[in-house]
Amino acid sequence: MRKRNKLQRFARYLILLTITALLFASTFITPVQTSNFNLLQSVRAAPDGPIPVFLPQVNKVFPVKTIFGIEMNNISKEQGLDLMAEAGADWIRHNALVWSEVETTEGSYNWSVLADLERQLINAQQNDIEVILVVRGTPSWAQKYPGVSCGPIRREKFIAFGKFLSEAVKRFSVPPYNVTYWQIWNEPDVDRNYVDPDNPFGCWAEYEDAYYGGGYYGDMLAEVYPWIKQANPQAQVLVGGLLLACNMAFPDACRFHGMNFLEGILRRGGANDGRYYFDGVAFHTYDDYFGALGHYGNWAWHSTYYSPGPVVISKARFIRDVLARYNAADKYLMNTETALRSCITPPDATFEETKAYYVAELFASSIAVEMRSTVWYAVKVGWCQVNLLNPDLSPKPAYHAYHYARQTLRDAKYIGDISEYNGVRGYRFNRGDRQVWILWSFLDSPQWVALPGTPKEAYDVYGNFVSIANNQLSIGAKPIYLLW
Repeated sequence: MRKRNKLQRFARYLILLTITALLFASTFITPVQTSNFNLLQSVRAAPDGPIPVFLPQVNKVFPVKTIFGIEMNNISKEQGLDLMAEAGADWIRHNALVWSEVETTEGSYNWSVLADLERQLINAQQNDIEVILVVRGTPSWAQKYPGVSCGPIRREKFIAFGKFLSEAVKRFSVPPYNVTYWQIWNEPDVDRNYVDPDNPFGCWAEYEDAYYGGGYYGDMLAEVYPWIKQANPQAQVLVGGLLLACNMAFPDACRFHGMNFLEGILRRGGANDGRYYFDGVAFHTYDDYFGALGHYGNWAWHSTYYSPGPVVISKARFIRDVLARYNAADKYLMNTETALRSCITPPDATFEETKAYYVAELFASSIAVEMRSTVWYAVKVGWCQVNLLNPDLSPKPAYHAYHYARQTLRDAKYIGDISEYNGVRGYRFNRGDRQVWILWSFLDSPQWVALPGTPKEAYDVYGNFVSIANNQLSIGAKPIYLLW
């Protein structure tokens, strides 16, 4: 998408030769006509040819907020919107646009069923929060596997999905909704045989396929992407929240090939052109609490608090590796579900404190690996104790850590890792007005570090002042922010 010289030459050539014809044609051709779809198909480039003109160049110049996001099942004051706005959340991911509810009969759209969604999108806009809207749910008439609404669409109905998305984008890309980011499905790399057929996640995966069904999903993107871009050239199309459940490099922890799904999208059955049909990759990362202060990890990725830290680091490296092999290194990444989990009820006394520490480590690590957004799951959902707020909206410690991390890191840019201190991990950031360091120990006992000077300020994850004597600082499991 950022091959600018090639795109500019092609665009100028096309404009000079065909602008009159296109303007004339636009009088008679509407986006939902099959003939217009064929027109869009005809300007798609071969894998090594020029990039189609309806693909916007936005990766380098698209306005980006901070990375701080949150998942909300209901974007409302009653569910914590005011508190999250106060904490500085810039993104909300909302899993709420269900195709099967709007188009129960092919070709007939019942937008009235989305009245509540429309209200929630307005609520987000009024708080200047960007919504990442998840689209999912295959209608019965379009299901590849009858009765499986979370599963794939029949190939001959890809165009119908494209038409639906075109109408949805035209409807919700403008005020008062202003949706720009569209996540196409949620965890499509989940096999339908392991989930309920109407799950809000999954389930395009095909266990028997070497690429786990990714190629078929990629074919769908290739059909619908032009419809979305014609409806709004600035719309951002996201590969749908990959679960990436485990890493096949560790056979003791991974016995299936789900991580091949992304490669399947890019290969697209050998065409190797999948990179042209999405703008960014959304994926999910969860770490599990290991029962002691500051201890966590994701065994399926052999990632722990000890090394390398939050699993977002390992998954981001893997995704960028795959993208680079298919000339798609320019695609941005968005972590659209992440949290520290404890699925033991009730969790032990140190879990909530560890979760607060994890918030600081997670967002610092996410900036370091260049996420466009990192979305904490969730505000009030009590699944595995991930919530930032209690049912009565009283804040948990992790909420305060989120608030202070947003205040301190906000638009910080990654400078480098801090690895020169024994048993201590951290990062250096440039915030414009000053440098920010964050440090924490991955050992069970505090580590003394000799700083190169005296920072202007030092605070813990909650914003409490930390004193420093003679440039010596004791670093434990609780992260410390240093402002220079």
